[in-house]
Amino acid sequence: MKKLIFLILLMTLFSRLFLTEAYAQQLSLEITPSLIEIIAKPGKSITQAFEISNKSDRDLYLTANIYPFSAQGNEGRVNLDLNSQECWQMPCGEVFSLENSGIELNETFLIKSGENQQLVLRVNMPEIIMDDGYFTFLVSQSSEGDFLNTSGIVGMGAIGTNILATISEDGVNRSKMRIDEFSTDKVVVDIFNQLLFKGVVSNQGSSFGKIDGEIHINNILSKNKVILYLRQDNVLTNGRKQIACRTDTEEIETKDCSFSSVLPGIFSAKLFLNGEEEESEMTRFVVFPVKIFIAFLVGGFFAYFLRKKRNLNKLVA
Repeated sequence: MKKLIFLILLMTLFSRLFLTEAYAQQLSLEITPSLIEIIAKPGKSITQAFEISNKSDRDLYLTANIYPFSAQGNEGRVNLDLNSQECWQMPCGEVFSLENSGIELNETFLIKSGENQQLVLRVNMPEIIMDDGYFTFLVSQSSEGDFLNTSGIVGMGAIGTNILATISEDGVNRSKMRIDEFSTDKVVVDIFNQLLFKGVVSNQGSSFGKIDGEIHINNILSKNKVILYLRQDNVLTNGRKQIACRTDTEEIETKDCSFSSVLPGIFSAKLFLNGEEEESEMTRFVVFPVKIFIAFLVGGFFAYFLRKKRNLNKLVA
């Protein structure tokens, strides 16, 4: 009897795991665009269309809403305030609304499996100059479409687009980037090994802005130069962001800010922002054939030991 109960419990556990996994695979939502940047005059009204795609294998009941967010840390994470409905010190409903017929913010709508729904969001900018507003247009699965799985957990899905908004009378972006940190992960690096550059940029201006910078790497002995181009990430007002690099000036593919050299030498690396000398920081490092040097050192020691032993054998003979 105990074995039978154990088998039933085991089968129930497996069925719950499989149903939960199957649900996660089936629920698939997409939203475009993934980021909106607005610089507009006070009182101006702006509309933005979003395309919501239901790529899951079942119909979904969804709800669209607006929530403010703030920057969290320097890795690009955000802190979404789901308990706030205040945008620019006003109710979010006075700033944001949907232009769709029959669909309102915070009300349920249906997207059938494999179909798309366009949502047109209207943004009414405040009448006076205010600080930047950072919001997320969040589309989440409505309680009418919640999936109660066998473990009693409500399965939910949500997607969102971040909205960065600046109120500007003349349309000028007033971000002000500063280099807070710039260094390497090693002071001495072996030839062929990767050296990583670490840096943090802060925005001390009154509006969000993009990182625009380069790292110039020079071999002090040979005068050869290598340039790494920074990825143009957004930094919010009073926010900080770790630097990342692009493959070159044209491609958007990103990579670590890394460097390697087949030639030894003393190198300097200088981080420039906006191409300005006053907005720059420099660090130095050494590329040295460490493994080759150790191999020669060990080989020389053994050669010396064998020679000394041979000379001792000759004296004894």
